[in-house]
Amino acid sequence: MVIFLNPALALLGQGLRKSPIGQKLNFANHPYLCKGLIMHQPLPALFNLGVYYMSTLNRFIVRILFVLFTSQVFSTSVNATEAATLATNKCSSCHGGDFTGSSAPTLIGKTSDYLRTRLNAFKGGQGNTTMQGIAANLSAAEINTLANYFPTLGALEISTGNVAVNENMQTVTTLVANKTGATFSLNGSGDDNSLFMIDGAVLKFKNVDGANFEASPTKHSFTVNIQVAKSSVEVKKTLTVTLRDLNDETPTNINFIGSSTIAENTAIGSELGTLSTIDADANDTFTYTSNNAILTIDGNTLKLNAALNYESATSFTATITVTDGNAHSFNKTFDFLVSNIEEDAITLTRKEIAFNATAGAIIGTLSKVDASTLTYSVNDTTNFEITDNQLKIKIDATAITFPATITITASDGALTPTKDFTITKTIDNADTPVINQFIVTQGGNNGRLIGKTGGTVTVNALVSAETYDWSKSDITGTSNQTIFSFDPVNTNTGILKITLKAQNNNLSSERVLKLKLIAGNVNSENNDKDSDGIPDNKDTHIASNKIQAGEGKTMTSLGDTRILLGAMGKDSGRLTLDRIKQHITDNHLTENAIDTLTTGNIYDYVVEGLSAIGTSTQVIIELTTAIPKDAVLRKYSLVNGWSNFMVDDNNTIKSSADNTCANNATWQTGLITGATCLKLTVKDGGANDTDGDQTNNTGQANGVVESTISIATPAVISDDDNSSSDSSSGGGGGGCVYNPNAPARFDMGFILLMTLSAYYLMRRRRRFVR
Repeated sequence: MVIFLNPALALLGQGLRKSPIGQKLNFANHPYLCKGLIMHQPLPALFNLGVYYMSTLNRFIVRILFVLFTSQVFSTSVNATEAATLATNKCSSCHGGDFTGSSAPTLIGKTSDYLRTRLNAFKGGQGNTTMQGIAANLSAAEINTLANYFPTLGALEISTGNVAVNENMQTVTTLVANKTGATFSLNGSGDDNSLFMIDGAVLKFKNVDGANFEASPTKHSFTVNIQVAKSSVEVKKTLTVTLRDLNDETPTNINFIGSSTIAENTAIGSELGTLSTIDADANDTFTYTSNNAILTIDGNTLKLNAALNYESATSFTATITVTDGNAHSFNKTFDFLVSNIEEDAITLTRKEIAFNATAGAIIGTLSKVDASTLTYSVNDTTNFEITDNQLKIKIDATAITFPATITITASDGALTPTKDFTITKTIDNADTPVINQFIVTQGGNNGRLIGKTGGTVTVNALVSAETYDWSKSDITGTSNQTIFSFDPVNTNTGILKITLKAQNNNLSSERVLKLKLIAGNVNSENNDKDSDGIPDNKDTHIASNKIQAGEGKTMTSLGDTRILLGAMGKDSGRLTLDRIKQHITDNHLTENAIDTLTTGNIYDYVVEGLSAIGTSTQVIIELTTAIPKDAVLRKYSLVNGWSNFMVDDNNTIKSSADNTCANNATWQTGLITGATCLKLTVKDGGANDTDGDQTNNTGQANGVVESTISIATPAVISDDDNSSSDSSSGGGGGGCVYNPNAPARFDMGFILLMTLSAYYLMRRRRRFVR
């Protein structure tokens, strides 16, 4: 048996019809396939069986070839090059090179059916005789080519779109159409057409100087209606012309927001205010300079660049120059005044002594503004004495006649100013006693940092009461009314709590002093004469109501009070979360420093010297970072951790964007986004006072307020934060985790996979059945 099967015909035959299951194809009488068969013997069953198992892939390929073949046979596409050549040769002489009509109608925009009908009519001897002669020589294929070609060329249209033009320029743009020889003109006088003209194909403002951006603050775009015409065809279009602002204006004024009066001895680098410029150009940039070296400018912030002395100069002037982004400049002269500080004034923190105070009790602490090294002396050396800067009674208070007027002299080697003070003793013990201040001395050092080998530590309490109880202190010592002494040589290092309970009749108050005991001795670099918790060599403030709160920033207690560094702080009232954690670790306390919110800058302070138990005090904090959006004020307690700062009639929050934090008119209630000043009112013994054992989450009413606060923001939870501890301990690979809270999902991929699997199994079954 010899069989020759034409492959193409065989494939075509296989693709014509899909045979039902179990039925063989019979090729014997097939009108096409029989042409591909050379049969020397009758077709045996084996041949039919082989054809039966021809590949499904073959049938698929034949179908694709059949579709491609028929698409080519009935295609009406035009060869663009051949059609263009034919159109140019036959039609351009009358209809023009772009076929839009010169001495004959336009061919652009006509349909294929219309053109084919007209050409066949001309070929049949109808219509224009010239066209009859041309059409007579066109074949049917050429007529079809031309009829299909011209509609592809498109109709007449304006290519120019919306345009932006610089201010003060007359020429706007050159108008463009898709056909040569077209003529442009304005379409009517509506919208803003009256402001424009068309010169040839160039759109212009009628005004030779164009339009000025600043001349019309609200009119910076124009609507222009234009049209283009060729032969008898006209096309209209509306354009938007946008005016582009140029940096062509010079600044006209400089404004200064701040105080033009500067106190002498103001720290170099202090911010004095901000500068702003008036300029007609929008979105301009400005650079400021000063001709006076006393001032410097950082961005638009005016800062002090030199020390001021009222005795040398009471005022100065500075010319500020602003330069915009296009080198236009403007100058303005500002006058500044230098205010005087009473440098020779000697201050005494307290001027009364307990009626039962014993010899050596401290009355108060002396200081003098703008003085580094001073020697103090008192005229009454029988009843009083001065140790370093501490005024004391030399004998028991009961042996002194009060009131006693004394004269204090402060000498710096050149000047010896003096000042008189009247000292009184307390007699009325009807009120709850207030422990105004603790003054700690060890050898020649003062402050809350003490050493094991530094000798006897003496704690003086500035308070007046009937009885004084020091027994609850961590260490045993000797007490003599307002004085408590001990030697820490055999005491473990760490935090020592010295507790004093002062009582009048049934009224009492209690205050805890926290001392830090270190091994060895405390050197003179850690001396803290004003007992505010900051060593003298790092203390930037002499005033007793100020401590530093970060570089160049200050915390100030208002009224006749003192502000101290909190127990967790070091050299500054501003501390970090790590500092709190370290304090907890060092003192073996319960870890509670992590907040549920994102903790920002933290401030830790103590205000003492309140006028009475249970009153409120105010503190102003110059913030290192401006208050962010959605901020929340949080308070921290070593006992209870973080919670919201409570606001009521006795506890308030105010903020201000004033650079000096001194303008009372700028304070606003709450946390204002962008503010750099914070004013807090905190009640002694209230919800925001964090001293004592924090019973009911409130402080101890004792005439002292302790506070640790932070400006926090809502926490942002990342995917890593949601991971379980089990998964976080694993390796770095991926994997699937079941989430019972995840929404149900209709998985199309899974459905498709199952469908294909079922189809495959059915095909396999059919093959086995065969």
